[in-house]
Amino acid sequence: MSGVDPRFSIIDTKDTEDIIELIKTEFNIKSSVPGKQFPRKSNIQNIISKSKNLELSIKETIRKYFDDGVDFEPQINLMDKALTSYKMRSNLLNYEDLMIVLRNSLRDFIPFKKILSKTV
Repeated sequence: MSGVDPRFSIIDTKDTEDIIELIKTEFNIKSSVPGKQFPRKSNIQNIISKSKNLELSIKETIRKYFDDGVDFEPQINLMDKALTSYKMRSNLLNYEDLMIVLRNSLRDFIPFKKILSKTV
């Protein structure tokens, strides 16, 4: 597939959540809102996943589907960027990434389209 190192590893939701927790610790991200706890790693993963699946920004996704995360949108946005960077550096893809790469390859990469059409 276009732009993907063939030696990539696939990570699942739990792996992604663990990376999110690592990023949260590394960036020392905590709640800045008195009386409000920062979202759990599973909630952050859900926000990022829904954002990718619906092709929405983190801000749009939080406002439409996770209004309890509005106070933390800047931190979650930062975590999304850090997660993407971490996965790229570590040659990791989760299932959403695989679907995005496949979609983009089918849409944009003519040689890939030709190869696929010959095998189907």
